[in-house]
Amino acid sequence: MFASRVPRRLVLLLAPLAACTPPETVKFYPLRGTVKALQPADRIAVIQHETIPGFMESMTMEFPIKDPAEFAKLAVGQRIRATVCQQSRGLDFWLQGIVVEN
Repeated sequence: MFASRVPRRLVLLLAPLAACTPPETVKFYPLRGTVKALQPADRIAVIQHETIPGFMESMTMEFPIKDPAEFAKLAVGQRIRATVCQQSRGLDFWLQGIVVEN
């Protein structure tokens, strides 16, 4: 009889915590840069980018690209504009909305 009450009590104790968990959000940042290398097997573009206001200083780094059609637009040496998308939790980020400037 005691064992049947434990899960219900646990649910009642944890329910308010679940309601307090903030929803997953995505932040968006504009990027301008040059494609330095491509890693097709993982759909990663190495971009030498300008400062991304509110996100990071200029540097060269790897950006995953989730959409295969977006990745297919890219070639080494191209100047691009894109949007960096960052999940509110963790280090998950990617590029989308890629526009080739050349």
